[in-house]
Amino acid sequence: MTVVISVRRWHPVLTLAVTALLCSAGTARAAGTPPHADKARAHVTGEAMANGLEGTRPSSPNATIKVAPQPNFGFTGRTASVSGPGRPGTLSARPAALSAGAVPLKKRCNWSRKHHGGTRTCRYYRIKKLVKTCVKRPKHRERCTLAHPAPGKKPPTGTQGVSPVVDPPVAATSPQPVTPPVSSEAERPSTGALLPTEQIDPAPEATSATLPASVDLSNYSVPVGNQGTVNSCVTWTIQYAMFGWYSRHQNRAGQPFNPMYTYSQISHQQNVGTRPQDALKVAVEQGNDTMAHYSHNTNDYLDQPNAAEKANAANYKIAGWNTLFQSPTGIGNATDTAAIKAALAQGKPVAISMTVRDPLFDVRNKDASYTFDDVTSPVAGRHEVMATGYDTAGLWFQNSWGTGWGFNGYGHLSWRVVDHDVYEAETVSGFAAVETGDTTRPVMGAVTASLYEHQIASTAVAAKFDWSATDNTGVTAYEVQVTKDNGQNWAVDPYAAANATSIARWVSFNTTYVYAVRARDAAGNWSNWALSRPVTATVLDDKAIAANSPWARYAASDAFGGTYIASSEGGEVNVSVTGTAVSWITPRFSSGGRTRVYCDGIYEGTADQYSPTTAWGQTMGWCNFSTYGSHTIRLVSEATPGRPWTAADAFVILS
Repeated sequence: MTVVISVRRWHPVLTLAVTALLCSAGTARAAGTPPHADKARAHVTGEAMANGLEGTRPSSPNATIKVAPQPNFGFTGRTASVSGPGRPGTLSARPAALSAGAVPLKKRCNWSRKHHGGTRTCRYYRIKKLVKTCVKRPKHRERCTLAHPAPGKKPPTGTQGVSPVVDPPVAATSPQPVTPPVSSEAERPSTGALLPTEQIDPAPEATSATLPASVDLSNYSVPVGNQGTVNSCVTWTIQYAMFGWYSRHQNRAGQPFNPMYTYSQISHQQNVGTRPQDALKVAVEQGNDTMAHYSHNTNDYLDQPNAAEKANAANYKIAGWNTLFQSPTGIGNATDTAAIKAALAQGKPVAISMTVRDPLFDVRNKDASYTFDDVTSPVAGRHEVMATGYDTAGLWFQNSWGTGWGFNGYGHLSWRVVDHDVYEAETVSGFAAVETGDTTRPVMGAVTASLYEHQIASTAVAAKFDWSATDNTGVTAYEVQVTKDNGQNWAVDPYAAANATSIARWVSFNTTYVYAVRARDAAGNWSNWALSRPVTATVLDDKAIAANSPWARYAASDAFGGTYIASSEGGEVNVSVTGTAVSWITPRFSSGGRTRVYCDGIYEGTADQYSPTTAWGQTMGWCNFSTYGSHTIRLVSEATPGRPWTAADAFVILS
């Protein structure tokens, strides 16, 4: 990399206005004062913007993507349980001399831990028909739940896996409320969400939009359901509530959908907690069967879907999903909350995972004015619900604890609770189109990386990745993956919405990224993968540039590397780099003036460094080049009257 600086005096010439960064109001300083003299400063730490994209993927994005199953750790009430090998019993034949009513119950039990040390779940059968389910937790009395199918449902009949082909897909004629298994009054509803395993922060642009004061998406919601004593809140939220919402919103037949279709698979036939990603993966790859067609009730997690049920579920696949954020600590923050509000304002309900505190179970038969505001009571579990809107007081959500809970089954969390106790959020992209006879694959274009106007972090810079594709019937979705270790491990980028053609991403300095994108059309045909060139962000600090008169070097604790160069008498800076993009990093301050930016000698625009208060780490000018190679960026100070200073803190290079 060659760096050259030439210094000469310059007089103002014709300038063009460019968009400047928004900064908060403050007190202006007199002209002629170096920028570091401002007391008010804004600084961004890179630690809060860590990428955190881990996970094993195929060595090449041309391979079929397989996700290794993660262990499921149940969390119900106050007791955590770890899934493990079950201990099935045996069912004996009915003695010929006994009538049906006199047949003794046979039970089948399993334990959530080895050596009978954890939660025991026993199911009691009479003539192979489930009668009740009893759960015994350590230091708790055994509690039993009678098994009853939902109204109008038929119990499973015939041989599993043998059923007539369903064509067209079977849907309910009208939405029906779901009746949970009967339980005692003392029985608390179950929860069932697990903490995530990696940190994902909101995308840079997800929290900066101007939002309406309130949003209400509940007009498309299906009737509130009840998960009973099964730890199935994740699938009640995604497969029941969200599938149902999009079924109504997109005017697609199908709702209501049976959450046990998915829960029985991802829970491995145990009453344990699950993660949203596992449910969403099934939603994309298999879809979900309807209440009208699925042959098991809403608390049967033992029986797996048969071939006919999987065939009908395939008519209700979602196009994709987007993880807004997730925190393995189980604690959220205001930035995460802003991402939830932004998604709701875009018309998308949000599946949120939250910490449950003891008093939440007792929020029953409330009116619409009630708001839950408790972040100090003991933690009783983790729960998944669907956020349907917000107002100035807090966040509205649809729960899965029946209509007797909250306000007709809905809850309202204060913003204090949302900021602290909501630790994960996902949205979906609606239903995918039903496959047709089209076999033409989409054709991917190039995947490119560029710099744009944003604030730099201490360890990363915001970069933008763009892509596109063409197809004879139209592209409906994209899959985006990223690797940071030369292709050894690929991970789905959680920020990329299914229909997005670009994404803003924090790129850590001195780390090489490769993005892979493929497109899908309405018929389900996938294109080949298109790969970006390897992208590495590096920093050229001001110390690498000679500060010849009229430029001088100043020390400032908030400057990148602790120093910056500045001039109040005009002059220019010329920097040569090798790469595809370069960005000028500088503070904005009250005596900052205008500077013209040239890329490879071509005028790009005029940047204005003025701000009433000092804000460090701003990308005031950038050059994005169409090809990789040697390029230059030139800054020409105008020595603006009354605020003549031009400063340069560093340059970020994409190579």
